[in-house]
Amino acid sequence: GRESEIDIYVETLTKKTLVFRARPYSADQFINVLVNGKNVGNIKAQAGWREYWLSIDSKQLSPGKNCITFKFKYATSPAETGGRDTRKLAMAFDWLKLEDATATER
Repeated sequence: GRESEIDIYVETLTKKTLVFRARPYSADQFINVLVNGKNVGNIKAQAGWREYWLSIDSKQLSPGKNCITFKFKYATSPAETGGRDTRKLAMAFDWLKLEDATATER
């Protein structure tokens, strides 16, 4: 669908980096990322498997459980292009992690 959520637990309230590897189902995809219901940034995903990084300020996190929501601009069904699967798909994720920003600074 056009929205996905994942809960991530944090121990320390320090600046973090959300890092994930994913690929959009349509050629390009625009993603609005929210943490605990608040917008933390936007990502323009490109075709193919790629890694994406997004800084998360410590003020946007809570100790313990945090909900990360991905809102996608596009969702298409394989059935629309001759397949049998009628589910609306937006993005495939390989992995996702939330790291201390010092571990992922580039």
